[in-house]
Amino acid sequence: MVSKKSSQLFLSVGLSITYSYGDVSFVIVPVGFDFGTTTSAKKYIYNGKYWWGFGIGVSLKLFGLG
Repeated sequence: MVSKKSSQLFLSVGLSITYSYGDVSFVIVPVGFDFGTTTSAKKYIYNGKYWWGFGIGVSLKLFGLG
């Protein structure tokens, strides 16, 4: 449980692969790392540890907004 709010700055570094088809994009991040820039951020349990991710992007034109 978190007992107080805190704002911290992290630097994220990663490699991404993007494929776009029309107005839709698919993104894979096979490797990434986060690094804390403050003393308390460096105590974060995931500081400097490997992560991966993926995403799907959709153009606003598909919603009639672009």
